[in-house]
Amino acid sequence: MKRGNSSHDAETAELLRRVGLRLTGSRRYVLEALLQSGHPLSHQELLGRRDSLRFDRVTIYRALLALKRKGLVHDVKGTDGIRRFGAHPTDLPHCPGNHAHFLCRRCGRMFCLTESPLPWVEVPAGTTVEGKQMVVYGLCPQCARREND
Repeated sequence: MKRGNSSHDAETAELLRRVGLRLTGSRRYVLEALLQSGHPLSHQELLGRRDSLRFDRVTIYRALLALKRKGLVHDVKGTDGIRRFGAHPTDLPHCPGNHAHFLCRRCGRMFCLTESPLPWVEVPAGTTVEGKQMVVYGLCPQCARREND
């Protein structure tokens, strides 16, 4: 992630301000990394980025939880048991993560299938739904190409 892009920094700061979160280095780092990646990242993937060296595991985890609690990211647990976090489109105030995800069983990359909303599920009156998810898995285009070569 390149620093110094003032328009990107301003956008991140505005998103955090809009949801009532204090601007910290770790929150800025996590939100910018997720927005720039274009696909959900695991806690470990965030820690493995070259620009994450100034943050420890707990700090990154707390930033993820704060961003999730305020609706700036959603998370999904893949068939591999790893939880990945995805940023929401910046034009939406909240995204419930109400779409399917694809998980490549070879490289582990996950991406949102935003054009595939999850079905409506009837629950008993008085029930509070805290989440739902669907993970489609197989080989991403790059891994499928390598397998067929």
